[in-house]
Amino acid sequence: MVKNILVVEDDADLRSVIREQLDGAGYNVLEAANGQIALSIIADQQVDLIITDIDMAIKNGLELLEEVKRDNADIPIIVMTGGNHNEQLILAAGASAFVQKPFVTDIGAVIRKMAAA
Repeated sequence: MVKNILVVEDDADLRSVIREQLDGAGYNVLEAANGQIALSIIADQQVDLIITDIDMAIKNGLELLEEVKRDNADIPIIVMTGGNHNEQLILAAGASAFVQKPFVTDIGAVIRKMAAA
């Protein structure tokens, strides 16, 4: 069964790069430019994994994390950021993984691990 991965990122170019990697790995990729759009997608479709940026307009990644964990606690969430955010606080808030941009971690390995669960 192909897993649906929702990529929530306001930078269209980065979203496209992540989409290409996931498409090439055989995942079905859903996209949202902010947390509000992401919540609409989650309400309408099966989502197996969320990859979200933190710093976005309208509804940021931390707000998205909070709402998803309250309503869909079983969906793993990878939080990524280029900002100065505390990894331990983000993980304590319910994130499954934390990735710093630019990606110093192999984000593909993190995605495969989360999607396999």
